[in-house]
Amino acid sequence: MSRAKAVPDMAGLLGAAGFRECPLDYFYDAQVTRRRHAARVALDEVRLSLLGDDEQDRFIAAGSLHVLLWSVGFMVLRLTFTDTGMQRPCDGFRRWFKVMHGLEHDFPVDPAARPCSMWAAEIGGAQIAIRGGVRRFFDAAGGAMHEILHERRVQGTAVTAWAASGDAAMDHAEDLIRRGELRYPQPVTFGSHSELIWRSRQTLPRDPDAWIPELIGSGAEGELIATNVDEPLNRKWWYISEFQSILVDATEERAPDGEVFDTTRAEMIEYIAYRRAGLMAIQRETSSITAERQSVKGARVADWMWLMSALTNDYVLGGWSGTMFARVRHKFLNFEGVRNLFGLEAQVENNIQAFQGRLDAESDRIGVITGVLFGIVAATALVPLGELFVIFVFRLGKKAYANFPDQYPLAFTGVVVGMLAVVGLITWQMLRHANSLRPPKADGVPRLRWRRKPAK
Repeated sequence: MSRAKAVPDMAGLLGAAGFRECPLDYFYDAQVTRRRHAARVALDEVRLSLLGDDEQDRFIAAGSLHVLLWSVGFMVLRLTFTDTGMQRPCDGFRRWFKVMHGLEHDFPVDPAARPCSMWAAEIGGAQIAIRGGVRRFFDAAGGAMHEILHERRVQGTAVTAWAASGDAAMDHAEDLIRRGELRYPQPVTFGSHSELIWRSRQTLPRDPDAWIPELIGSGAEGELIATNVDEPLNRKWWYISEFQSILVDATEERAPDGEVFDTTRAEMIEYIAYRRAGLMAIQRETSSITAERQSVKGARVADWMWLMSALTNDYVLGGWSGTMFARVRHKFLNFEGVRNLFGLEAQVENNIQAFQGRLDAESDRIGVITGVLFGIVAATALVPLGELFVIFVFRLGKKAYANFPDQYPLAFTGVVVGMLAVVGLITWQMLRHANSLRPPKADGVPRLRWRRKPAK
């Protein structure tokens, strides 16, 4: 997470470095697109060479890297490979699909080990070549884009060293945090989204409920470990587990070269990854603070609350995509086979409320103490002030003031009521402005907003 620049500026810098900007279509609400709360750019010609356990399981493919930029400070990376120009084994799809699915995990970096892979791309004028699973490539691409967004020259050897292993990537991320360029060190991965498209319904293997779990992962015999989000449609099968998504369909239509067949569902997985990333970032911070008994400031809690409000706003989605997300929510909430995004939301909300509740209790306690002290000080200060006011207005001497309440009872009452009114007005103004907050700065420092009436 980085808030160095606004979304249009980030898209412009990446565009100058060789990325192309892609339309958001109608997946997001009109305001998101109009005000540039989000943007998507893509880098073409990402090359992959993959060798499985068997010499016959060799893949050579070219794909594209899509990057979704959000104004709240997160970037979502999506690497897309299609069958256009892909060299793959000729065996049944289940075998090579499972081999390629292994890219989600960290492969050994030793070229003699099996399976192994090599990634290659040109980012910001630098040639990037790195071994390992897809996370190694994402770390390299993320490091290169970070340099571009901070208007520094991309050094291919440095980027490769930063992403050479999980530990190296974490060390580099923590260094960026110390320099104030990054907020959260750990990336969050959704997993994979796959499209299995047949050209006719007759060739599509029957009963996907029976063989999809085999592709997604291992579970107990007969246990369904993914839920079919598209079950009500009766034409498509779209299975989602905690970290995997598989779309099964049959159609004679063809997607453009190098593009996914179903852009809406691919964009939905992007959105789920963005939402999960933000929530996991907050969850990790709150968990670390509680586990290590660290102190926490109200500004930090306010930052979490604003961020969570942005992340969990369902109405940033457009009409049809919002309906699809409601279907995802319904399926996840009724499916007990996986942890889900909405359980994470509830956990994060509970964590924030725990901190906020404690802060409120401390604030109330300090408020009572401050009120008592303020009352004592105010009473002490107002007595001589009131005495001077009465002596000046009624032209009394010092000795005559002692008889003022008896000689002028109505005036004495008015003076007392007036002083109480002044104290009450000051207190009311303080309480009114205490309830007016501006969003916290990027560094977490809060700012009070004193409302001013517009000039007439």
